[in-house]
Formats: sequence, C-alpha cells, structure tokens
Amino acid sequence: MTTTSNDPLRYAGFWPRLGSLLLDFLIQLPLIAITFWGIYKYRLFNLYAIVPSTLFRLFYSVYLVRRYGGTPGKLIAGISIRKPGGEPVGYREAFLRYFPEFVFGLLIIISFIISTLHMSDAEYYALSFMDRMKRINELGPFWSKPLSIVQNIWVWGELIILLTNRKRRALHDFIAGTIVIHSRPKKNNACGQYVTEGQAKITTKKIAARCFFIFVGIIIVVVIAGIIIFQIIKYQVFVTPKELNQSFRSSNYLQKDIFLEDERLCKVTDIAFGKFDPNSELTIGVAGMKGALLLNTDLSKKVFIPFNEVSEHADIIKTNDSFYFLSRRGELFNRKTAFIDHTGKTLWTYGGEKRAVDDTAVGDLDGNGKLEFAVGFNGGDGIHLLDQSGKKLWEKSDGNVWHVEIADINNNGNFKIVHSNAASEIIVRNKNGEVVSKSSPFQYMSDFSLVNWPNRTSRKVILVSEAKFIKLLDFDGKVISSYPAPKCYNRGEARGTVVNLKENQPPYFAVAVEFRHWERTLLYVYNSAKELVYQENIPCSCASIAGLQKQNSKEESLLVGCTGTIFQYNLKQTK
Repeated sequence: MTTTSNDPLRYAGFWPRLGSLLLDFLIQLPLIAITFWGIYKYRLFNLYAIVPSTLFRLFYSVYLVRRYGGTPGKLIAGISIRKPGGEPVGYREAFLRYFPEFVFGLLIIISFIISTLHMSDAEYYALSFMDRMKRINELGPFWSKPLSIVQNIWVWGELIILLTNRKRRALHDFIAGTIVIHSRPKKNNACGQYVTEGQAKITTKKIAARCFFIFVGIIIVVVIAGIIIFQIIKYQVFVTPKELNQSFRSSNYLQKDIFLEDERLCKVTDIAFGKFDPNSELTIGVAGMKGALLLNTDLSKKVFIPFNEVSEHADIIKTNDSFYFLSRRGELFNRKTAFIDHTGKTLWTYGGEKRAVDDTAVGDLDGNGKLEFAVGFNGGDGIHLLDQSGKKLWEKSDGNVWHVEIADINNNGNFKIVHSNAASEIIVRNKNGEVVSKSSPFQYMSDFSLVNWPNRTSRKVILVSEAKFIKLLDFDGKVISSYPAPKCYNRGEARGTVVNLKENQPPYFAVAVEFRHWERTLLYVYNSAKELVYQENIPCSCASIAGLQKQNSKEESLLVGCTGTIFQYNLKQTK
C-alpha cells in the first residue's frame, strides 16, 4: 500500500477488509444457521421473514456504521468507515454505501419467494436441501439469471477498483463518498505522537460489550419472529391439525363397510368398471401403486396384475379391444410416465433423467381410434404430446405443468387438453397444442380434477378444494358452485363423483380431499340441495372415488380407495 508522507490516515487495504467480512460472518453465524434451518423446515420461511431480516440488515450495516463508524467485524479488526477528510459518516453515507448490497440481497430473497410459491408442499419436502436449492433456482423469475450476472460483475468490479487506487476505495465507497481507514492512525514522524483527527477512541472492551448486546438482541428478535412464523404456518405444512388427528364421522347418514382389502395394491389410485375380458365376468378394475386387481361383481374371482416398478399413481385405460395402465413412477427429478399393457408389462416410458414428469393424461384427441398422451413436465420443459407408441408428436413450452386432463369440455365431440401451470393458470389447448383459452382462477391452483355436475351429462367442470370450501369452476376459471367443507385445508387434492345412492332420487355429490403430507383424507357427501349430509375424516391417504352400480338396481354404492383398502358407503337403512 502506498501513501504520501503528509497524509495522516492509514487506509485499510484488501486483507484487513476481508478479515472484517469474515468476523461479521462469524458474528452473524447463529442467525444464518437459524435462517437455513427455517428454509429447510418451512417452504414459505423467507416470505414471513423478509421484513424482520430486512430491518436487521439495515440496523447492522447502516445504523451501526453511523453510530460507531463500522460494523462489529470492522471495529474488532481495527478499521472504521469515514468521510475522505476523516470525519464520521452520517446516515446518508452509511445508507448509500450499503445500498447496492441491499438491493441485490432483497431481489435475491424476492426471487426465492417467487420460486417457492410455485412449488407445492409435496414437491418441496420430497427434495434434499441441495436438490431443493437447485429446483428453486430453476423456478426463479425471468430476471433472476440476469440479476446473478450483474451481481457477479459488480463483485469483480468492486475488487478491481479496490486494488487499483491509492486510498483502497471500492465502488460503494465512491458512490457514498467514504473511505476505510485503520482506527489507530499514522504516527507523526516529528514528535512520535498519533494523529487522531478527531476520531472517537473505542477500546476493545467496549467493542466486545457492544457486540455481545447486539448478538443477544439478534437472538431475542429471531426467537420471537420464529415463534410467530411457526404459529402461522405449522398447520399448513408441518403439524397435522389437532382436529384431524382423530378419525370422525359427522352423522350416521351413510353405512360404511369394507368393500375390499388387499395389501398388494398399496394405495388405491383408480377404480374403473366395464368388461375387462370379453370371455370373463371381470367387470371391476382397481389400480394401485404396486399393481392392479380385476374382480367380478361378487368378488368371488380376483386376478392380480403386478407392476414391475412401484408407481406414484396409476390409472386404468379402457379401449374397445383391451385395457392398459398409465403409471407415474420414479423420484421427483427422475419421474417418468409409463404405458403398461394388461399383463403388467411396460410397453414404453417417457421422461425421467433431466426431464421430470408431473402428470400425464390420455385420450383420443384426433378421433382416429388411437390414444394420445399429454405429458406435463416439471420446471420449464412444458407439455408434450405422444402417440400410442410413445413417439413425440409435438412439444409446447410452459412452466411447471402440474396437472393435465384430456376431455370434451364443450360437449361437441372435440377433445381438448386442459392443464395448470406455475402461474396458476388454466390452459386449454387443441390437438395441435395451440392455446385455445387461458384464465386465472380465484386462488393459486396446481392440482385439480374434472367431474360431471350437476346432472349425469357429459358436461365437465373443474373441481378444487380450499380452506373450508369445495368449489367447481368452469374453464374460464370462474366459480360456478361452492360447497361448505368444514375442517378442510388448503393444499389438498380433491377428487369427486356423482353417485345415485337412492333410486328415483336426485344424485348425490361425493368429494374426497386427500392430504398426502398428513396422510389424511376428508370425505364430503352433499345432496342435490348442496347440503352436507355426511363428513368423515379417514386416517390414511385415499386417492380414488367412484360409484358402483348395484346388481339389478339403479342404485349405486360409493367406493373410496385408500391404502390397501376400498371402503363402501350406502344410505343407512331406516326402519
């Protein structure tokens, strides 16, 4: 370092300033550790912590600089921030000096919050910490990568400027009009005395005492903020609500029985009806995570079809001449869709590796009697359409295609692709992948299902659940009907069906809302007047619901498929 002989100020160079940064890091390490713990445990931790963390950063890097001439790390390292003439800095200089770092840090936190809002709890908690950070980076807003580039340019610019001027001023020092000097000034060669230039003398003992009180204050603020945040979000993402800890039934309106038990299935994910073999009586199909079961109506005949790999979800696909299974399998970032024949043999798979599948729907989009598959991907890989052999027909860009359906939404015989995305939009596409309509519903929506309502027509509507309500939406995102759902929470997966529980009476509407992270399912049954006649908390995950027609009757039983068990519900017989 080069200084002139008549300059009494000793400018702090690269190494003292680096040492002070490391000391500041060590002082704030407990707070940093708590922040990382909070991010790991709670998806929306940064959203709730943004205000207290911003206030702390301004206190640490602006107020303390104005009050004492530096952050605790700088004071311990024996350096301080001053105006070019050696005078103490004011709030203006302290804030301008910190402003670039403040802006970069705030924008990074906002980008992080946006990314986590685009993730479901199931996705967030299924990942390791490093995979989670990678996923958050992938889901960042469009400006997050340019921001990273600008920040890197800024950091390197700071270093180059610092090393190439005599007073060792960095870019932020030039912006604020400040210098960084050693607190112990240069000796006057003539008399051997230190030139103080009006500087306040701060002993090491005072610095240690102040740092201790600052640290204690930080811990108190963090503990209070942590308690408040935990109370706000614990019922949403971490702790099963007390009212769902115990199974319950709201009334005896329905008679509940066990229709089927088979642990080989694991969780039941689909129930279908029809002829599964032209030469047999097998008319009930049940798909689970580990295989499928074909049954006759009195359950006296059973054929189990094992899958060669465990599925996260499996659906039954019936065609005119056969039946198949559609499976979603694999880890989150290696998830793929698999097409399986009636013997359990995998015909093809798609996705996986660097492209992770979120959901897949199947249908005959072009009316040629052949199946097409709409595959929605995680991240920015969009939506793909495959033919029945698994060959890609087209690919359209989109972000986080959470859920996909293929349905005749206009009752005109033309099937469309309907899917959600990271922006919580309902997208409708034609067979060529062109966007027909785009809408934003009343709430953030990732998972949904399609149901027939209010009558047994082919009209489809969107079914979603939220806190205390079940709602039906049209394909423009407008709420067309709302049902009371006591004790229902956000982030559930709602599946529903219309069921004729009583002959010569209007059908009932049944909805099962699955909370996979709590391993709970809430069952709601409504009459034609939209009155809730039955509610039950089932203490396991139930991923399928259907109406089974009784023999020689127009009445149906309600079936709910859960883990290893299918429950059957009928109207309670009255004397």
